[in-house]
Amino acid sequence: MTENTDKELGQLDTDVLIIGSGPIGAVFARELLDRTGAKILCSVYVTRRRNCRKRIRHIYLSVLRITILILTRILCLAVVDVGDAGTPVPGAHLKNVAYFQKDVNYFANIIKADFHPISIAVNRAPVATLGTDAYTVSAEDYKKNYSTWNENPDQDAYKNLSGAGCTYKVGGMGTHWTAACPRMHQDELGDLENLVTDEDREELYKRAEVLFDVTQEAFNDSIRHRTVMKTLREEYEKDSIPEDKRPQALPLSVKRRALNQSFLKWGSTATVLGPHAKPSCIHLGAEPSMNVNTARPFRILEQHLCRKLVMKDEDDDKKSVEYAVIHNMLRNERIRVKAKHYIVCCGTVLSAQLLHASGLGNGKESDFLPALGRYLTEQPLAFCQVVMKRSIVEGIGTKYPDEVAKDKKLRTQHDPIPIPHGDGDPQCWFPYSKDRPWHCQIHRDAFAYGELAPNVDPRLIVDL
Repeated sequence: MTENTDKELGQLDTDVLIIGSGPIGAVFARELLDRTGAKILCSVYVTRRRNCRKRIRHIYLSVLRITILILTRILCLAVVDVGDAGTPVPGAHLKNVAYFQKDVNYFANIIKADFHPISIAVNRAPVATLGTDAYTVSAEDYKKNYSTWNENPDQDAYKNLSGAGCTYKVGGMGTHWTAACPRMHQDELGDLENLVTDEDREELYKRAEVLFDVTQEAFNDSIRHRTVMKTLREEYEKDSIPEDKRPQALPLSVKRRALNQSFLKWGSTATVLGPHAKPSCIHLGAEPSMNVNTARPFRILEQHLCRKLVMKDEDDDKKSVEYAVIHNMLRNERIRVKAKHYIVCCGTVLSAQLLHASGLGNGKESDFLPALGRYLTEQPLAFCQVVMKRSIVEGIGTKYPDEVAKDKKLRTQHDPIPIPHGDGDPQCWFPYSKDRPWHCQIHRDAFAYGELAPNVDPRLIVDL
């Protein structure tokens, strides 16, 4: 597919265009939809500042001011996402399916399918298993900057962030994340500490925790959760650690289902959108883009890719967006979307990619955003799985005999493991501290790694 084969269509008008439907885009959408009721006419522009910290602060405060300005004057809001809707309720967590509630181990395959590496360096290693009559690419062709699908010929394999990825789906990574929502330690804020006051940060945290339904109590009835928590706290009881830094329940975006307490409802984009997350707000990519019902206050255009933001012809000290070029991937159609406000929130790397494609930064000091796409890092992560000690497992049968006996009566008398089958997973947490400058989660969940073999009982395993 080449760009000049795309069908050029007409223009859609909306008050706000949000590019990206992950948790951040959902927060913008929810706040705007909850607090607005009429239409406004203005556009966003940002003044360039040479000093990086001042520039970030200026942009941040500008967004706050603009948000406040439109709280009572917004009418139509559109969200575009390159991914498919996936679920009837837009942005729902895929782990909420009953099958994965029964066995979370298989959810790792869903994560693998939806997690796409950001950039893949060209692999020039020969395929030694091919026969002599099979077609192969020669070393000379590779030297001519040849690359296969999804490989980046400009990517240095020695500087690659191999763990960085993105999710192309309505809801973004919120469709498969672990839903952990711990607050950042003061040391972790860095320059962010100067952007807002402590009082404002506390207020924003509280609002975010309401939007995401954050709790530390969802697993209080779990035998394994209580057992692991008790074991950890006893181990660190003699250490001079402040109470708020001791092992505790992991803050999670989750709640028990009212009609079935053994099942969970994990937080996601749908959680943040709340009453606005309705199947009717989805505009399918298979439908003509120009048929979007803009009379509705909120629409999500699935499988629509924002190619670039076209800037107005202005001087170098300010930039404002004239319109966005949106590509309907299924129908191979392009439309212009003209809005009063444009919110780009499609992830750290993809947002930078879009702004680069829009001509706002190319790695030069003279660019409007000279640091665009630079200084990116991935958080270091160490992972292992631990089998619980025999003494801990046998102690469960002694301490919770009624629960174990009830489970055996319902299921089988021949189960040697004294842990009920429907028992919730442990969800424990070591907060960051100055003496222990790391964050540790002790729980059991599905990842793109760490699947269990079929002959390993998941009730005995804890992930670190």
